[in-house]
Amino acid sequence: GAKTKARVTVRELMHRAGTALHEYCPCFLMTPSSVADYLPPDHSFDLLLIDEASQMLVEESAGSLLRSKQLVVVGDRQQMPPTRYMVSTLDVPEDEDKDESILERSSLALPSKRRLLYHYRSEDENLIAFSNHEFYDDELLTIPNLREDPTLGVNLIRAGGLYESGKDGSSRDPNPVEAERVVDLILEHMEKFPKRSLGVAVLNLRQATRVEELFEEKASGNSVVTEFLNYWQETP
Repeated sequence: GAKTKARVTVRELMHRAGTALHEYCPCFLMTPSSVADYLPPDHSFDLLLIDEASQMLVEESAGSLLRSKQLVVVGDRQQMPPTRYMVSTLDVPEDEDKDESILERSSLALPSKRRLLYHYRSEDENLIAFSNHEFYDDELLTIPNLREDPTLGVNLIRAGGLYESGKDGSSRDPNPVEAERVVDLILEHMEKFPKRSLGVAVLNLRQATRVEELFEEKASGNSVVTEFLNYWQETP
């Protein structure tokens, strides 16, 4: 029969030859659980960099912290706190913050802090303007728009709708004014930008169904709609 080659697990390899591997590859990119799974307790690093620190619980980072001489923590307090996939069955005192992130803990403990000020991800300044004002003390430096393009950015259109779910919560037309306006905007898009795909998101299933029904009513026999749908038919 075929003889299987002897294989060494990652853990075994790290325990036997971790130092040599480190010489060969000085930078390790690992999740907290990988550190615990694969590295021997005495394997050490000159510098630990924790990214997305707002998402990491203090206890998850302990294994890496104990193996490192220096620490840099990078994260954003305005992001969501860590999520627990498994809730501990241990009795934790009421006053103890179970979901404290390593970002919160280290911002209290570390001597120096710096806010990164350049925001370069938004093609249009309007995309970050609200967050900049409400959450970042208007300190973010954004790249100014190079062109005034009305088709980019975020637009708020006040439809003046009113949500009425009905007495038993089962209304088939919970927000008729908004549904009409959404369908008008869909048709407007198809006419103006036939080569731009369109995504429509509404807040609940009944409204989604109503928008679809209304769209089919208004779109029947409309050649612009037919062309748009045919053009995008075979795409994801």
